[in-house]
Amino acid sequence: MDNEIRETEFQSNVDITITKRSRDVEPPGPAPKSLEMGEHSANFYVMYLLTHLSGLTLVGLMISWLVQHMGGFSWSDASQNSFFNYHPLFMTIGMIYFLGTSTLIYRGARQLKKMPLKIMHAALHFLALLFAAIGLYVVFENHAVKNIPHLYSLHSWIGIATIALMVLQYVIGFVTYLAPGMSMDIRVTIMPLHRFFGLMIFCLAAGTCLLGLTEKAIFSISDYGKGGSSSGNLMNLIGVIMVAYTGLTVYLTSETAYRRKTEEEQTPLISRN
Repeated sequence: MDNEIRETEFQSNVDITITKRSRDVEPPGPAPKSLEMGEHSANFYVMYLLTHLSGLTLVGLMISWLVQHMGGFSWSDASQNSFFNYHPLFMTIGMIYFLGTSTLIYRGARQLKKMPLKIMHAALHFLALLFAAIGLYVVFENHAVKNIPHLYSLHSWIGIATIALMVLQYVIGFVTYLAPGMSMDIRVTIMPLHRFFGLMIFCLAAGTCLLGLTEKAIFSISDYGKGGSSSGNLMNLIGVIMVAYTGLTVYLTSETAYRRKTEEEQTPLISRN
């Protein structure tokens, strides 16, 4: 009888101990924000749409400004403003819109597999470089014909540095994440740097374009410093929208709540076989 009582008391103590320990253990929480967008999805897609609309508006206003106030476009004579106007146009499309779109592709097309996203990201970055190269050709050709010194302004110095960083970023990104042979440890180590320099280069590109717009206004808009100029006001509006597009892109890219779900797809684009 005594043994049965002791066993009963022992079992009761064990049950009490297990109950207390179970209360001390925290229940599993929700998935990390970086893996699950959830309730933030509506906010993201509204801001994502607004970002692309601001980018397209930026390109449209740039074309309108160059056509209505700066003499339009023509390849026939490199000494004319109509030839130089391709420079701000191609730089805006390439270094701002295409580069920004390539930065956002992993957020906006999150439903796609990682490999198609890698290809789209690389393709948009390549288009940004291509348009930037055409823009460089235009300004160098225009300066050569008009006997204007090359690379004399802050705008040109930062612009060349930005394009050089774009090329370096593209090469390192291609070798690390698309070509075969790179170890997983190196890919994981480089990824934070790849993201940081990607955003830094995009911000540098925007700053370079803003410097170029100001330089163009000072040289080409005679009444810009007097105020009330329709051409100057339109150019200022272009600059404001460029800042807004840049800010929205950086925010959507850096906000952890908007990251796509983690997917372990590290297959290189080019196979060894």
